[in-house]
Amino acid sequence: MAGSGKTMLVKATYNSFAIKQHFECRAFVSVSEQFEERKLLADLSIQLGMVRRDERLSKVELQKRLGLFLAWKRYLIVLDDVYTADVWEELKHAFPNSSNGSRVILTTRDACVPRNIKAHARVIQLRFLNDDESWELFVDKELNVSVWSELIEQSYTKPEEKDGKGEIEEISPSEAGSSDEALSGILALGYQDLDSHLKFCLNYLGLFPKSYKVPFRRLFQLLQAEGLLKQETKEEQVKKYIEDLKKRNMIEVEKQKLNGSSKTICMQSTIYDALIPRAKRVGLFYIGIKHYQRTSKQPIRRFAEHQEINDEKLLEHCSYKLRSYISFKTGGGDPPPFGVAKLLPDNVKRGFGLLVILDLEGVYKPLLSKHLDKFPNLKYLGLRWTFLDSIPDSVGDLPSLETFDVKHTNISTLPGEFWKAKYLKHLYMNNICVDTSTLKASQTNGSLANLQILSGLVIRNKNSVDYLKEVNGLRKLGVTCYGESIGEMVGWISMLTQLQSLKLRSIDSSLNLENLGDHGEPSQLYLFGKLPKEFDFGKFTPNLEILTLAMSELSDDPMEKLGQLKSLKILRLYARSYTGRILTCHSDTFLELQVLNLWKLEKLEEWKVEKGAMPALEEVEIRCCKNLSKTDGLKELTTLKELLVTSMEQNFVKELESLGSNVLIVKENDWKFSSWHSIYKWKSSSWSDLWVSVGISIIIMTLRCCQSRDLAISDARKLGSADRLYDKEYIIQFSNPLHFPIQKVEIKLKLVIVKLKSKVGL
Repeated sequence: MAGSGKTMLVKATYNSFAIKQHFECRAFVSVSEQFEERKLLADLSIQLGMVRRDERLSKVELQKRLGLFLAWKRYLIVLDDVYTADVWEELKHAFPNSSNGSRVILTTRDACVPRNIKAHARVIQLRFLNDDESWELFVDKELNVSVWSELIEQSYTKPEEKDGKGEIEEISPSEAGSSDEALSGILALGYQDLDSHLKFCLNYLGLFPKSYKVPFRRLFQLLQAEGLLKQETKEEQVKKYIEDLKKRNMIEVEKQKLNGSSKTICMQSTIYDALIPRAKRVGLFYIGIKHYQRTSKQPIRRFAEHQEINDEKLLEHCSYKLRSYISFKTGGGDPPPFGVAKLLPDNVKRGFGLLVILDLEGVYKPLLSKHLDKFPNLKYLGLRWTFLDSIPDSVGDLPSLETFDVKHTNISTLPGEFWKAKYLKHLYMNNICVDTSTLKASQTNGSLANLQILSGLVIRNKNSVDYLKEVNGLRKLGVTCYGESIGEMVGWISMLTQLQSLKLRSIDSSLNLENLGDHGEPSQLYLFGKLPKEFDFGKFTPNLEILTLAMSELSDDPMEKLGQLKSLKILRLYARSYTGRILTCHSDTFLELQVLNLWKLEKLEEWKVEKGAMPALEEVEIRCCKNLSKTDGLKELTTLKELLVTSMEQNFVKELESLGSNVLIVKENDWKFSSWHSIYKWKSSSWSDLWVSVGISIIIMTLRCCQSRDLAISDARKLGSADRLYDKEYIIQFSNPLHFPIQKVEIKLKLVIVKLKSKVGL
């Protein structure tokens, strides 16, 4: 039955401490009724970290790679919302049975599915709650128990008798709530109780595929482009919508940011099944999938392409009043999405400019029209994760553009005309440098005045900062500075009084932050670059909640001063942020701290925690601190829920285990470079054999390096040292596993060498 709590129960188990500790790798995917085997295998592979998002592999390649990856691991795979037994028959070959305790969990609302699965399986049938359990759950969810108790007591009062007979008709539990029809009726009542803005927000989530994890960032900006947010604090308004729907159990918060706010959300499967068909029927939007028939003859205003379709009749309904197009067809190498290949070009030819939203996030290298300027009303252009190499110059001629997202692409420059955008509010880039000569030619005076989010900007000279001085309403800023431009940049940042989040990176120059605390008060701060030896952390704003330091090269223990930041909840010390030997968290410091990360502090040897320090700490992660061998006072951290140790020496791990902690999770690297002399051991010890071994080893290690370069750069960025990846003094230790059929290469090379040896008589 839908809504009985299957997914909730499995998620609670999946996210439990014991499960995280027991299984080497885990993945949770939603199958849904519109099942695509390749897409599901790709989702599994990405979650397991065995492929990158830009890799486009066939179904057979994904299946083989997944099988090889899982062959020697204890894994847990959850397939949620399985509709037919065919799903398992198609996927089972990707899950090797290695008899090491690995598990695959399926959830289904159809009792026939487990009966038809040809595998040894244990079926768990969820039962209904009894009266006492139902009341206990109700009390737990509802605070005003006394009022509800009164109402419930009244509802059980016997009615007045007429002709000696009562008017109450007894209804069996199966008739009252065991069917999906009855459940739909209950959901309809809950839906009718929603305010109009909550109804639209909930229905709008129906544009996304079932069980799709929707980033809050994406939902907020789409709703803003639709013109549905009227208040000044629009982001807070959407957060309130999400919180209200969450309280009503209509959506789930799949992932939270470290500060507790929603990062990704998902509509409940039961709600999706009950409400979305109605939204389609009334013409709120159209979903493009295989074998789907339109039931409404109204013009299509919002079109979401979920799967490959080929319906020429759609062009007639989409060309005139289409306002929003979103594609979720992410398969690379397949035919391009219908909307990109036919719908948008048709709109360009007809010259209709009603399109407001063009969202291609995740579509692999879509071919964009050179005439995007034919959409003068376009407010949202989302190209994140498309891996595009360039964009049409016509992007610079979109007069109404408010959100432009090219993060996680290969785009390195923007058209000069783009910097004229006067209504742009959200700009997400991928380390794009501002070209001052282009800016002068474009006469950008007065442009970008409405900008609120600016991310991925690179400044290489002082003059580039002059063109940003008219931008004074920024809430979030992410910028990388080279050379002496950092001084000018800090001076401008200090004038941003509305700044809430700042990510500042300095390359080849120290971070001079003397004026940073004079004006704006960001609550989130990320600093990459060398800080002065006597840096005064007291200059940070009193409402600072999240602080990240990387490459700061602080030689003196900063914890005493950092501990005085009264609002600090999250502290992350990344690569070479501290170069000393001992970290000491003093008593009565870090009173609000909840999360602490210590990553790649290479010289750190000891971590001390005094009694009364960090009384609210819940999560600690220690990664790649190779010399850390001693801790003192961890038993005082009574609120600690999770202690994650990654790529640490075994002696250190054993010391933590001896503390008797039940929150320790240990993760090791999945692979290491093999030394050249251990790859092959030849029977003969001649010099020729030695050189053969060396040659094979060099070839194999080269293949490994080539295959893992992107993974290494990605991991290095996480460690805060990507910009100096190729400097000899910084040795990046990869934590990403290499997933490449290297064994086959080794075997072939060995056979080739053996043949060569026999020919030359070695």
